[in-house]
Amino acid sequence: MFKQNKLGRAALVTATAIALLGFSQTSANAAEADSAPEAGPVIDIAALGGSFSSYISGWAPSSSPQSRTWSDSDTGSTSVRLTGCSTNGPGGFQNVTLQLVRTTGINTVIGDRTNRCAPSTSTWQVSRTGNYAFGSTEINGANYYNGTWSANAVVVTY
Repeated sequence: MFKQNKLGRAALVTATAIALLGFSQTSANAAEADSAPEAGPVIDIAALGGSFSSYISGWAPSSSPQSRTWSDSDTGSTSVRLTGCSTNGPGGFQNVTLQLVRTTGINTVIGDRTNRCAPSTSTWQVSRTGNYAFGSTEINGANYYNGTWSANAVVVTY
């Protein structure tokens, strides 16, 4: 939850737009100068979704979600970006199959995406709010792979 200070909602929206979307300072100053509703871009902060960064260490193929769970309060796209992947199994790292799961109620598979981690981003369209997580179902195209995989950096955007 954001606190509003003496500058009010217009300044809060402007500062958020600058931080998240990279609007120029000129645009921000114009929006601050005119506090009328039509001044500058109007951004619904709740609709921006969220993200988190992490890493993966020693994941094996599984039919269950392995990531942390997050709550997605809007519909739209969810993406997982991987960089710096490796494996301790044979053949070196080629790709990993990621599976997004809606964990609210009974686990519901949203879909599988092959990620080559070079870096690479896997994206799913999410049509319902709820709790989500992802896991890996295959390494290098095999669900029986003899080894685990890791990623130096993971960014989940929802």
